[in-house]
Order: sequence, then C-alpha cells, then structure tokens
Amino acid sequence: MKHLINAILVLPVILLAVSCDYFYQMDIENNYERGIYVWSSPTALDKGDAPTELDELSDAWYLHYVEPGQMGSFASMLGGNMTMEEFVDEVFEEVGGTLLVAIFDAVEMDANWGVGKMSDYVIQKYWLTKEDVLEEDGETFKRISFPPHEGMKDIRMEPAYGTYPSKVGLFSHQ
Repeated sequence: MKHLINAILVLPVILLAVSCDYFYQMDIENNYERGIYVWSSPTALDKGDAPTELDELSDAWYLHYVEPGQMGSFASMLGGNMTMEEFVDEVFEEVGGTLLVAIFDAVEMDANWGVGKMSDYVIQKYWLTKEDVLEEDGETFKRISFPPHEGMKDIRMEPAYGTYPSKVGLFSHQ
C-alpha cells in the first residue's frame, strides 16, 4: 500500500518533468538614457490578433518596456528542449528570415499617447538576420543594444549606424 501511495505521488511529478516546455528569448540591452519600448515581428508567443506590420500597431499591449541599463526581450518562444541554434532557426523561419525590431522612446510615447500613429514614434529599426544574433558556435548570442554599438554597424538599420541623433525629444507631435 505504501508503494502504491508513493507511486501515485511521484507519477505526476515525473509526467510534469517530462512534458515541460522551456522559455527561450533573445534580448536587447537598453543603453539609452531613458526607458524604451520594443516591438518585433510576430513570433511563436504572439496571439492571432497580434499586428504583423509596424503600421498596424495600435496598442501598447504589444510593446515590451525596458528600463535604462537593463535587458529586455525582442523575440521569445515556448518550446521543448532545443539548442540555441534550433530556437533561432525556429524564430527566423517564422518571420521569413528577417526579424524587424522597432525601438520607441518610452517617455515620448507615453507623453503623446493617441497623437498620430504609434509607428510615428519609432526612434530605431533593426532588420535582424540569424547571422546578426547568433555567434558562429551556434550557442552564444551576439550583443544587440540600443543605441547600436560598433559591433552592430553592418546590421541593416534605420537610421544607419553612427547617424542616430544624440538628443532626446526628437518629435514634433507635441
């Protein structure tokens, strides 16, 4: 009887451990003097009503806030046990090989909520490929940050590397 009770108690734990999904994410480092919001092309965690284009963005629900000096996710996925390279392959397969990441100044966005389109407040865009985010070893992520650092100079971005205005308050919506 004691063995039966132990089996009943242990079996759910074993089944839970076997069926666990893992959470994977790619991060961006906020080196800007203020908080930022980050939006990216839809990935596996996005719901069916998530905007697929930047111009369709209409709700802050789809933005991820990142404090100055902190890391925040720009792509994430729940999945079974996989390598980093498999996770990155999965994400980039879903977006057709290029992941658009848009950065917003959180102070400007919050102060001007409802004025113009959300896409009007983008301060940086990155079009990332697998090679932009994953080192050759297939296990290490490259450092992605805003503002972009010198190691990102070959990534397709707008404004181009080295041309980002250093002043805050860039908007004329006020």
